[in-house]
Amino acid sequence: MSLLEDPLFQGWLYKASKFSFGHNLSLRYFKLYGDELRYYKHIDDHDPSGVIELKYYHSIQMEPSDSLYGFKLMSESIAHWIPKLYAQNGEDRQSWMKKLQHNMDHLTHNMVGYEWLHRIPLDDPVPPIQEDSNSIELDRHIYADYFRLPFNIPTPLSPPPRKHFQK
Repeated sequence: MSLLEDPLFQGWLYKASKFSFGHNLSLRYFKLYGDELRYYKHIDDHDPSGVIELKYYHSIQMEPSDSLYGFKLMSESIAHWIPKLYAQNGEDRQSWMKKLQHNMDHLTHNMVGYEWLHRIPLDDPVPPIQEDSNSIELDRHIYADYFRLPFNIPTPLSPPPRKHFQK
């Protein structure tokens, strides 16, 4: 990402501390770039106080409080910090939630990695591997058909290929 790039969305939000169990909130200026949500102590700071990488989050959950306009970014991994953010009013909260969710959806659709593979539906399960030595030849053809391979899969019973040496 280029530093000359304009943010997609920006504004003031309260951020709950990473290690606070209460409502220890800090007012920060947030800037949304494609896959990052950066926050600053002051509006004119050039270096962010922190960066939240959106690729680790899949959805946004509204905080169930009438007095605070909070929401949090949800991750499937317990290893990632769950940022809790609070807007100054309901309209700002909705705008932030909509923009963030749009960016996370865009990242999800463009990402190809192991963390998203479990979401890909498979029509047919992979055939089970047979331990019986009599079925090795049959399994080899089943797997070749299943994966539509243009060659036979070697098995432990196949003889090694012969090497021809020129004298």
